[in-house]
Amino acid sequence: MCWVMLFCFPLMAAMQEISARIGRVTDQGIAGNIRAHYPRGVLYGIVGMLLLANTINLGADLGAMAAALNLLTGGPIGFYVVIFAIGSA
Repeated sequence: MCWVMLFCFPLMAAMQEISARIGRVTDQGIAGNIRAHYPRGVLYGIVGMLLLANTINLGADLGAMAAALNLLTGGPIGFYVVIFAIGSA
């Protein structure tokens, strides 16, 4: 999977750069610019998709940490997910 980083990292860096430049020029974030130029429904749809993507990513990260601990110590993965979630919160 390391070969994927050859493609992902430049794209991630470019998105961060674009977002930073837009924020610096307009003194607003991406959501503020979308709100200023598009209907409210578009903003809510994009923010909703962002919330969903972040929730899925968080769940995957918690599951990966629990699976790694399961490989080291054994035990129930579900319990480890809850422990990592509480510890992270």
